[in-house]
Amino acid sequence: MDTPERLDADELLRLALTATERDQNGSAIEYLKRLLALEPDRADALYLLGAQQAQIGLPERAIASMQRALELRPQMDAARFQLGMLQLTSGRVAEAEAVWEPLRGLGDEHPFVLFKTGLLHLVRDEFDACLDHLARGIARNDINEALSVDMANIAEEVRRRSGVPVPAAAAPAPAEDVPAMFLDAYKGKAH
Repeated sequence: MDTPERLDADELLRLALTATERDQNGSAIEYLKRLLALEPDRADALYLLGAQQAQIGLPERAIASMQRALELRPQMDAARFQLGMLQLTSGRVAEAEAVWEPLRGLGDEHPFVLFKTGLLHLVRDEFDACLDHLARGIARNDINEALSVDMANIAEEVRRRSGVPVPAAAAPAPAEDVPAMFLDAYKGKAH
């Protein structure tokens, strides 16, 4: 049986993705670090490593990994969006805005643009505009279903905390993990 040391970079990436799907964060990180030891400039591996680091609660490492991924491949829109989210939740609103700026080239109705605009309205306590942009982003998102769930959870928490009524047609399905931590992390950082 092959050990991870004998696997090539593509095999290690595949194993990391499988571990991620199974919520085996430690294994995923191990495979990604081994891959990056072989090919240190693999932007896709750096992005995935950053996502795993964020998942286990290491936002500074996640930010560094994603920044490096974007240095290597600036057109990675998903990495750019996620990096901005990490910066925003770390209270770095101006940095999030700067990293998100190139997303404008995707067009005003792209899900990443709608989501980032909604989140920026949120940090300014502009709840109606936030909810509008998040709902439009969810409706247009055919890129990443999990991201729509996250945005729906944020919208639900915004409604709960702000008292903005939920239009019957726009009410998202309840989710198990409402990211209240996201709202707590940004609160007051934009002022």
